[in-house]
Amino acid sequence: MRRYLSIAVLALVASGCATVGQVKALEARVNNLEKKVAQAQGAAEANAEKAGNLESRISTLESNYKILYDKVNELSKSAGAGEVPKVKNVK
Repeated sequence: MRRYLSIAVLALVASGCATVGQVKALEARVNNLEKKVAQAQGAAEANAEKAGNLESRISTLESNYKILYDKVNELSKSAGAGEVPKVKNVK
């Protein structure tokens, strides 16, 4: 992108359509935009990683819930209480 910007700047200056101050202002704006895009990309990557971690933790909790439910049922049957009513499914 820098290469294209340099070419555009040279073309503007050569044609006399822009002053040096205008070119520097344009470069500053482009630099600022590049910085903001990089920050947004970094934030998006961090959020994607957090979402992946959250999905993994939810999956583990669902698995643990199933194991716990089965154990409670097993204990209830052993005690003669019958089957435990099933709680609304997580998924």
